[in-house]
This record gives sequence, structure tokens and C-alpha cells, in this order.
Amino acid sequence: MWQTQTPDHPAFCDELLTYARTHKIEMIIPGGDEDALALMATRERFEQEGILVAVQGKEFIPVFQSKTAQYEYLRGKGFSVPVHERVRTEEELVEALTRLGYPEYPIIMKPNFGRGGRGITLISEKIVRNEDNLPLKNQQSAKKSIDGKTEYILMRYMEGIVYDVDALRYKDGNVFLGVRKRLCTNVTKLFSGNMFDPDEAIGAFARKIYDAMPTEYLVDYDVMVDKKGSMELLEVNPRPSGSTISYLPFGINLYYVLAKSFLDNEHIQIEKNDFIGHSAHAFYTMIRD
Repeated sequence: MWQTQTPDHPAFCDELLTYARTHKIEMIIPGGDEDALALMATRERFEQEGILVAVQGKEFIPVFQSKTAQYEYLRGKGFSVPVHERVRTEEELVEALTRLGYPEYPIIMKPNFGRGGRGITLISEKIVRNEDNLPLKNQQSAKKSIDGKTEYILMRYMEGIVYDVDALRYKDGNVFLGVRKRLCTNVTKLFSGNMFDPDEAIGAFARKIYDAMPTEYLVDYDVMVDKKGSMELLEVNPRPSGSTISYLPFGINLYYVLAKSFLDNEHIQIEKNDFIGHSAHAFYTMIRD
């Protein structure tokens, strides 16, 4: 087993390139956001040596580094994005809360450059039952969290079901979109499995996301469906979801499918009837435990 430097280390890509060259590795698929962003900046160096790196071009780095930049990119492509505010100071926080309808609506505050569910706070003047067990602060307490340096994004708090959507683009240009409902719902809970959902409306929504941001290789969308059935895109992640393991009980390995397409020009078609409506909960729990 070989371990490289962390993605923020200056030698990360150099060491990885040397290792890939030495061991004749033909394709690299990142597993984390930081890995993907570092490789996006240096993808051309790997490609010059005949090594494919399954990330987007470096022009997309700003789009994946910041949630608000991603929303602005999608809005510019005609895709509807959640109402949000960007703040850095106490004054901006107070003004943004007012525009978002606070205190009538609870508000989510999270770092604009954060990853996943890290650093999320719920702002409300009253006790709010939330499935995520998020830290709860009122406006006055939230102001104390503002240091004038960290940029935050604010949105109205939604409760509902979170879906992972796998967007795999084959080398021949065809696209597979796999919709998976999280068995542990909402944003920050530990993953414990998926239900492969046959809801065509979510599939159509995912296609609109792809059309607005036609990514290469394999990436992951986080989509929220609230209790009224409204759909919101939470985020497009720059790498595959770790929970693609949910496909394995059905004989499907998305990493293998991706590699066969780009390395061997063999485009394995995924038949949704093989897994739609089924759950991978027990399998994943067994592996995790």
C-alpha cells in the first residue's frame, strides 16, 4: 500500500505522477474533493504522459471551490438555483437574514468554501426540531461566529429527502444518471445505504443539471426533495460519490464501467431494471461494520 502527501501539499501531484509513471497506471479516479481540485489544476501534466485523470478541466476549479460560484455558473446557464446570500461581516449577516425572511424562516449558515456537512449552523430565535441535529444559534449568537474573514452562504432551512445522483459520461458521449435515495435522509447524517429510486421526475431534474453543467467522467449531485415535492440542487461534487458501493450487490462497478469506456472503448450499458426499487442498506452496513 502506498500513501502520497495530502492534496494541499506542494509535492502531492509530483509524487502521484511519479508513482503512476513508475507503475504504469493508466487512469486515476479521485475519491475526495481536495484530491479532485488538486488534480484539476495539474491534469494536463498527467495527460502529456498518457495518464487519464477523471476530473474536469482547470477552468472549472472556481466553480467547485465555492458554492456561490457554482450557483452563479448554473444560473448563467439558465438553471434555477436556491435563493441564497453570501456574507462575511456581522452587518452583512443581519441584512441577509432579513432578505431571507428571518425570523419567520430558520436559516442555514455554512462556510462558502466548506465540504459536505462540515461547519453548518442553524439560525433561529426558537427551538427547531431538525433531523440533522445541527448546532442551533439565534441571531445574536450567530453574529459572534463571524470573524470578518470566513465567507458564509445563507439559505432557508429545508427538511426533506436527499438524493445522490451519479452522472457518468462515457467516452462516446452517452450519459448515465443513477438516482439513489439516502436511507438516512437529510444532509449531515452518516450514510447507511441507498434505495434506487424509480422517480422519473428526479431523473429529469438530474438531466437538467447535466445539461447546464455537462461534466466529464463521473461526478456526484446532491439533490434535496422537500416535503412538498419541490426539488433543489444542493451541490455538484467534483468527484464520484463514495456511496457508489451501493451498486456492487447488483454486479455494477461504476469505476470499472468508467475505466472500460475510456481505456478500452468498451461502453458497458447499465440496465436500470437490474436495481431500480431495490435497497443496498444491508450490504453497505455489512461492509461498513
